[in-house]
Amino acid sequence: MSKKLIPSTIIPEELYVERNADVQLREIIRDMGRPGYILVARQMGKTNLLINSKRALEGVNDIFAYIDLSNKFETDRECFRNIVDTILDVNYEKLESISEKIYSNREKRKTVAHREHVSELRLILSEITGKLIINLDEIDSLTAAEYSDKIFAQVRSVYFERVNYSEFERLSYILSGVAEPSDIIKDKSISPFNIGQKILLGDFSLKEFNSLVEKTNLSLSEDVIGRIFYWANGNPRLSWEICSKVEDMIIENEKVDCESIDNIVSILYTTNFNRPPVDHIRTLIQSDTELREAVLSIYYQRMEDLSDKVKSRLYLAGILSSDYESGDIKIKNRIIEESLDMSWLLEISKQNTLSLVKAEEFFVNGEYGKASEIYVNIVDNPEFSNADQLNSSYKLGVCYSKLGENQKAINCMENKLFDKVGFRDIHIEQLYILGLSYLKQKNYEKSEEYFNQIIKEKPNDYYFIALINRASTLGKMDIEKHREQIIEINKEVVKQSLGDNIVAPEAICSAYYNLGTLSDSVDEKESFNYYLKSYESATNSYKLKPLINALDLDNGKFSSLWPKILNVLSSGDIIFDSGIEPYGMETSLYEISGLINIAIELDKVDDLNDFLENIKSYCLKEKSNFSTVLLEIAIHLLNSNKRGATKFILTFISDLDRIYVSPNDSFLSSKYLLFIDRENSKAGELYFKGFQNYTDSIDRIDVLLFEIKIMSLLNGGDVGTAVKYCDLIINQKGLYSHDIKVQLLTILLLKMRCLQKGEHKLEQAQELKSIIDKVKKEDLHLTHIDERNFESLKSEVIATIVAETPITQVIRKGKQYGRNEIVKVQFKDGLMQTKKYKYIQEDIKRGNCWIIN
Repeated sequence: MSKKLIPSTIIPEELYVERNADVQLREIIRDMGRPGYILVARQMGKTNLLINSKRALEGVNDIFAYIDLSNKFETDRECFRNIVDTILDVNYEKLESISEKIYSNREKRKTVAHREHVSELRLILSEITGKLIINLDEIDSLTAAEYSDKIFAQVRSVYFERVNYSEFERLSYILSGVAEPSDIIKDKSISPFNIGQKILLGDFSLKEFNSLVEKTNLSLSEDVIGRIFYWANGNPRLSWEICSKVEDMIIENEKVDCESIDNIVSILYTTNFNRPPVDHIRTLIQSDTELREAVLSIYYQRMEDLSDKVKSRLYLAGILSSDYESGDIKIKNRIIEESLDMSWLLEISKQNTLSLVKAEEFFVNGEYGKASEIYVNIVDNPEFSNADQLNSSYKLGVCYSKLGENQKAINCMENKLFDKVGFRDIHIEQLYILGLSYLKQKNYEKSEEYFNQIIKEKPNDYYFIALINRASTLGKMDIEKHREQIIEINKEVVKQSLGDNIVAPEAICSAYYNLGTLSDSVDEKESFNYYLKSYESATNSYKLKPLINALDLDNGKFSSLWPKILNVLSSGDIIFDSGIEPYGMETSLYEISGLINIAIELDKVDDLNDFLENIKSYCLKEKSNFSTVLLEIAIHLLNSNKRGATKFILTFISDLDRIYVSPNDSFLSSKYLLFIDRENSKAGELYFKGFQNYTDSIDRIDVLLFEIKIMSLLNGGDVGTAVKYCDLIINQKGLYSHDIKVQLLTILLLKMRCLQKGEHKLEQAQELKSIIDKVKKEDLHLTHIDERNFESLKSEVIATIVAETPITQVIRKGKQYGRNEIVKVQFKDGLMQTKKYKYIQEDIKRGNCWIIN
């Protein structure tokens, strides 16, 4: 027996085992609709995946080019030229005639780098009749290059430029690396790289692993095969190496059993931990606190604490399987699990100070997100005392409450209350957080239960604010039933504040505010005065809300109230991008949108510009969040049908300097601006140019805007471009689900209309008919089509099928049909029936149907 499983970078074709990623890659290359991105941990078989696709799919008229971006270049021009030079060198026979022209043009024409690259790619495509597939590997190595953003921008632009250069429909990219492209972008004001279709390269299934064993001709028992799979769980490299050692034993006529497999695993991986990929993973865990704490969270079964980004990082580190997005979160195989032993992790964590002190520092500074990341790994950590764990659970609950994660706050607090005797203040604060969390969840009975417990413990620091929140709870239950009681509670708080009692400013201003709200339909003047008293009694953080209500009640007081509003903003005490959910007397962006609408209706544009400048200068933690805040306001306004104010804010965003607006927000603002102002050519250009890069899911607005664009092109006679826009939105997600097909019904109809008579038009109509047949009445909510229009659409599709389907018609001249003679007829809607002549005689005369063979 000769050895087959030798160490090799390239797996021989006869030993290659296909996985789901191979199928995905084939579909991407076949469709050419979007670029693909192979996101994969190291040593998982990425190179062999690419080689296999080239072997299987490259025809004589195609070019599959592999470019290793780990080769360093000084400029983007050098990098672009290396891509083209590699294509020319490897495919010299196919491209000999244009090589000199390309090199000559570089000397003669002094164009910018990306335009030179586009020109050279077009020349290459002019020489071949098939596909040009460019694989850019090791894209994460671009992090060291100043020009990385330009490479991504050029790849992105190819798909949009298909509208101008039809040859680019034969060009597509496959990118691969161990980092999300969006994480590599340096200039966040340019664009996150929304890379099309992601390919996650998974491990072998048991069936696929069995296929590998069969290909190697290893004669192994089911128990041995099962034991190898037990340890490696289909990891290609681990499986190959273990099988290679087994092959050596067979060649030496040694007995191979389950104990043999355990010994091989111990020697190779779980004793010294110095062999790939175990050594690489352990190094990552030692140096990366986030990854280490994520693995601890998996061991502690706290999966809800793992963000999508952290899960992706765990996958790219080789710790999670490729089904992490939908499957159970667990260490991908037992070899990795043993190499990341809990005691080793805790020792590293201790050495790196999984610091309670650091968590307290974040907590005191109001950085609740960062504090929670540490607390969550302390609450069940046996390395910490029971007191530290209990305190961390309490602080974690506070963090979650501040961040608006109410159920998590409840989980931290409800069964871990401090003792009321020894820790009364903390105990009452926990009761308050529980009451508040249940109130936000609209569980009013539980909320009132906790607030009543606080009220019974009078006096305490939370007594008056608990009264206010109990009144709010009663109002949520039934405001008319409890109106008098609610008024009484709020007046009692005001009365106590005017006496010798110390009442928190939040409780006082809330009481006045609530009285103003309860009075506004009865006595507007009294209500207005209550709002002003609320403003006067509040700290800066709570002053804005009563001013907004006062102005809404009496627009005539604009000149006196607006300076107060600007003054509150300039205090710097109101932050709109803090990540903390506004509640109570804190001002939400929804309320800000109402204030902006008032200013627009009063035509106070200059004052409104001052207001927005104050937000930009005083109310943000990060400048780049300004556009995100404004966009949320604009969406509130749009949902309230305040189109004038919406247009003002969206236009304001479009005029911002790049440091204040993210590319994604710029795209979304152009989308909504085009929706309310169809003649805005600038918004239209930005929207359609950015659609493929910034759209993760398609909504009704996208479909409507594309409909309008496509109809405009059709009316102008530009059918070819209209088809390209149809394909642009259809290919964005692909027709992979029923819901997407329903969403795109009108676009599919327009594409059918675009096509000329013939086979393709019939094929499009038949595909559309198959979709329509599965559409139910309740599906139409996914579209802007009502039932009547749906029936009209359906009729048009059927009529197209009838018109495009060749029909053999027999005309029997002079024949007289007997009334009871059986004939076969076809109706205009395509329906065929076999009946007695007497039943369809009138339909034939009217031309509703005709006799066929």
